Amino acid sequence: MNAQPLISIVMPIFNGEKYLAGTLESVISQTYFNWEMILVDDGSTDTTPAIIDKYVSSDPRIRKIRLELASGGPALPRNTGLSAAKGEYVAFIDADDVWAEEKLSVQVDFIQLSKADVVHCGATVINSTGQQVGKLNSSKKFKCINFFLGQSNTLLIFNPIILSSALLKNTPEILFRTESQFHAIEDWLLWVELSIKGKKILMNAGNLLSYRVHNHSISSLNGEKQYLKGFCLYSILLLEGRVSLGKHFLLYLIHLSRTLKARIARRAK
Repeated sequence: MNAQPLISIVMPIFNGEKYLAGTLESVISQTYFNWEMILVDDGSTDTTPAIIDKYVSSDPRIRKIRLELASGGPALPRNTGLSAAKGEYVAFIDADDVWAEEKLSVQVDFIQLSKADVVHCGATVINSTGQQVGKLNSSKKFKCINFFLGQSNTLLIFNPIILSSALLKNTPEILFRTESQFHAIEDWLLWVELSIKGKKILMNAGNLLSYRVHNHSISSLNGEKQYLKGFCLYSILLLEGRVSLGKHFLLYLIHLSRTLKARIARRAK
């Protein structure tokens, strides 16, 4: 067991000038030191390139890749960063999230001791000004459903994993689908595919991430679309032979009820 394996951190960035410096500082402040960071600028038109250059010049562990044309979503720049990653493990962080300083240290120990393929954690939800407005930690719900249905079926029903909270063994199987119909749920599909392949996914205790929600975040911009794209995910899995027709029908009904419930809750606000 390597006590200090290299971790490759991949960050896709598109016009991230507002929060980028704070996110980068949270990585630089990690108590775990053996990491490299690959900043993939997805055709930004604001001051993002200048901010990136500043950090690249000040820390040799940070390097950049520039995509001249915006890809329209984070999947392609994440894959681009993955192709350049040299680490035994890989972590992702969005340009508006913030890590707790012990995040990597805790997760490296946990993934090595548990022999998991993916570990993730809960998060504190913050707003545009950094104020705490909630928490995201579905460990109890996931463990309960997982006990009865198993990991793969549980991940088909809902996605408890925040991408910025995850640490993964770096393998060629980590690849995000770039088709537009998976935009905003490409990480969910990745967890499903890894689980179907038998990968061990575990959640460690604690909230080691500050997950930012604001008017320009993907979660806010897509809203109900993320629920609707779940139906597309199930259809693709059916067509690819990953789930049976009966399971597809059951998943469709469960997701339909969740979508309607979410729509009613939003309209009631």
